[in-house]
Order: sequence, then C-alpha cells, then structure tokens
Amino acid sequence: MKLSSFQKMLFSYLLFVLISCLGIRIIMPPIVTNNLMEENAEDIYCEATDIASSKSVISYMTDYSGDLAELSASLTAMSAYPHGQIWVIDPSGLVLLSTDPSSSSQSQLFIPDFESLSLDSSYYQVGTFHRSFTEKTLSVLAPVISDYQTLGYIAVHYPLSHFSSEKGSALTSCYITALI
Repeated sequence: MKLSSFQKMLFSYLLFVLISCLGIRIIMPPIVTNNLMEENAEDIYCEATDIASSKSVISYMTDYSGDLAELSASLTAMSAYPHGQIWVIDPSGLVLLSTDPSSSSQSQLFIPDFESLSLDSSYYQVGTFHRSFTEKTLSVLAPVISDYQTLGYIAVHYPLSHFSSEKGSALTSCYITALI
C-alpha cells in the first residue's frame, strides 16, 4: 500500500505536533517556573524595599514603640500581593510583626538560624524560609536602614502554589504557538 503525498505530509505534520507537545510538556515547565519566580521576585523586592523605607516602619524599628495594629494595617494596605505575608524582623531573627491573620499578636516567632546573608548573592529564596512554613514560598528580604545602620528586615513571603494559574496560562500559550 503506497501512501500519497498528502498522507505523508499529514503524517509528518501530526508527528511534528506530537513531538512538539512532548517537548513543551517536558522542557517548558521548569523554564516557565523559573521565569515567573524571577519576575515576581523582582516585583516583590521592589515592594519590600518600599515598605522598608517607609517612615512608619523606620520609626517603629528605631525605638520599638507605636501601635502594632496600626502598623500591621498599613503593611497590609501597602501589600500588592493579597496571599503573601509581610514580616518585620529584627537583626537577631525575632519576628516583631506579621501580617498573617492567623498569627496571634501575643506569640512572636523566633528564627534561631536567621542570617540575612543566608540568601547568598540573591535577594530571594525558594523554600520554607528557615523551616517557618509547611509549603514552599518565594521569600524576599529587604533591609530596614536608617543612618547607615541596619535596624532590621522586611521579609515578604508568597506561596508558590499561587503561581500555578500564571504557569498554566504561559504553557497554554506555548502549546498554541506549537500548534500553529
């Protein structure tokens, strides 16, 4: 049985589409995930530095006085990431304030192995942030600086599970491009 030129062309095209879809399925997810994390880490770092340079945070870190509820409300309002958490951390690793609604204001979290330099040369890390979370998060750390002195840090944590919709739409675009 001989195949016509049209059948050969159709078979070749279907084989190409199958190989392309497999390639996209295997190769693209890690690339898309890394790009999304880097883009979001940049945006979150800009937000964290804006928060760290705000007068309310600097004045609180200078003398540890002020209304924590008011500061927490202003941090929550400043946050562009509704599912993220913002922590105010002193240089020793004591979390002074968290915008997480489930954390009580009475209990403070201490990070025993906290070092601001633990992020290596990057301003973000992916993981559980010193075993503080059960799920993986994208964590960004920005210093609170006044008079050339580091008063503490602003840490913004964003769960990786919220990247799945962005990742799905990016991969869908790849599939559509391959089909065309």
